[in-house]
Amino acid sequence: MTTHRFTIEDKPYEVEIVSITGPLASVVVNGKTYAVTIESSEPIRVSAPLAPQPVPVVTAAPARPHVAREDGGKNWFTRSPMPGLVLKINVAEGQKVSRGETVVVLDAMKMENNLIASRNGTVKKVHVRQGQDVADDTVLVEYVA
Repeated sequence: MTTHRFTIEDKPYEVEIVSITGPLASVVVNGKTYAVTIESSEPIRVSAPLAPQPVPVVTAAPARPHVAREDGGKNWFTRSPMPGLVLKINVAEGQKVSRGETVVVLDAMKMENNLIASRNGTVKKVHVRQGQDVADDTVLVEYVA
């Protein structure tokens, strides 16, 4: 149903088109219902207002910390999993680290990535400094078991 307002010879009319079937239409004019015949050379199209459509909501999954790449063996290394900028170093030489502990925060593509230790150990050497740009696979921290 659509409603239109018309003024004919300075008199207002409110016309509601209830239905159209071929050349016949049911309309309500100023509250009174009429059956009318449409005389037109052009086809008449009446479109109903669109009902609101649900919009899907996409929620990003919470960021997971990166387990930095490392070499196996007694001595092992945390390596950069991607190119980026070292924002923060959370460990120092001689410090004991636990599995899951964030050791370096790396900015890559405007996102902070927490690089975590994948096992327990002691920091032997920190190979980077805060503010340093690093390439993919750069050794960041060296450990001993």
